[in-house]
Amino acid sequence: MSIQIGSKEIVLVCGQTQTGKSNYAKYLVKQFLLRKCKVFVYDTDKEYKKLSFPNPDLLTIYEPKTFGQEEFIQVINELYKQGNIIVVLEEIELYVKAGWSIPDDIKRFFVAHAHRGLGIVMTTRRIADMHKLPAGLARHVIIFMLYLPQDVEYLAKFVGKTLAESSRELAPYHFLYYHHGKATRYQPIPKVS
Repeated sequence: MSIQIGSKEIVLVCGQTQTGKSNYAKYLVKQFLLRKCKVFVYDTDKEYKKLSFPNPDLLTIYEPKTFGQEEFIQVINELYKQGNIIVVLEEIELYVKAGWSIPDDIKRFFVAHAHRGLGIVMTTRRIADMHKLPAGLARHVIIFMLYLPQDVEYLAKFVGKTLAESSRELAPYHFLYYHHGKATRYQPIPKVS
């Protein structure tokens, strides 16, 4: 696959349930581990521990006890202090909601991530429910099928109306990659197990 993602970049992976977004996030985890990067997964859906990954000593999987922002902030503050790690945030819209005021700790985490050597991969099934700050900072957007009108409209703010509308027509596990104003359509990647 020709998508090149650096270890200090922000990636947004969006799509409805069962369209391939979590599989793609797991694929990225595998790729970063193969490159010998440390990876931390905030595993909201509790799916990662049952999978096999290369270099497991470089992987930390955290299963949150709540969907609350307080626990989320505690974890990202520790990661920010630690630095030099790829952070995968499953279902980011649960912790950084549209319409909420973003606490300074969360702002710092996203805005100053590269200064601490942090890469961020976020998944969301409801992009319209996600705050615009992290979405707007994403350098790479991986788009799986979105069909709810509010999600397509919200995505259009970042990638344009034509591309956002075309996400409705994607078959499951097919995706669009958006980077530097250009979009490329991709076939499914193998299932990560």
